[in-house]
Amino acid sequence: MRKFILPLAVILSVSFVNEAKAADFMSTGTPSKIISIGARFGLNSSGHKMDLGSYSDNVSVNQGTGWMIGGVVDLNVRDFFSVQPGFFYENRSYGYTVIRHDEAAQILENEIGDTRYNMFTIPVLAVFRFNLSSHVQWNVAAGPYFGFALGNGSDNVEHIKLKVGNNESASSYRHEEFSRDFYGGEQWQHKSFDWGLKVGTGIRIFKHYSFSIYYMNGFKDLSADRDWTLKNRSWNFTIGYDF
Repeated sequence: MRKFILPLAVILSVSFVNEAKAADFMSTGTPSKIISIGARFGLNSSGHKMDLGSYSDNVSVNQGTGWMIGGVVDLNVRDFFSVQPGFFYENRSYGYTVIRHDEAAQILENEIGDTRYNMFTIPVLAVFRFNLSSHVQWNVAAGPYFGFALGNGSDNVEHIKLKVGNNESASSYRHEEFSRDFYGGEQWQHKSFDWGLKVGTGIRIFKHYSFSIYYMNGFKDLSADRDWTLKNRSWNFTIGYDF
């Protein structure tokens, strides 16, 4: 079996290298299309970088899943390089847990949130393409993105408050569930505009079918509270077709 597998691996490796050389790893030629368009669909894993200041120093955020759909336009400068604006509708979610402890008053509060919201994002990426073979390209992309709120979103909250009594006061327990808008001007709400950096990589097969992964790092503080910091973080996994 080894006598068969080893020669086959060598033949495939040599064929791949020769094909990559023939395709030019970085083709600087003039593109056949100056403008091309593509469709994209995928999943995302989103969350927040969250700092609530003096409100609580015990905060945890769990990435949530969502979906996205949109399109891209390639402004092809060279075979290996294009400027690619995109237009995406994104449905995102994440969960969080906030614990507050007032030792003097003997009060413990636990707030558990489940958030889902919608955004319209516009990335503008510089895309570099490298030929791994005559039919397979490796893509590397980076550039800014701009996000805009869509709808109100939802923030479903479970709030638990426990007070330990002493000789002068009785113990108490309160549990409540409620919802609040994701966007707005109150303490827990978010600003409706976001911007940051989007970077990613992927492959394109037969110059039509693409498989990519991106990371989006928000730079803008989205919190409506001046003492808090909330910044978007998101991973995107997309498949696409370029026309």
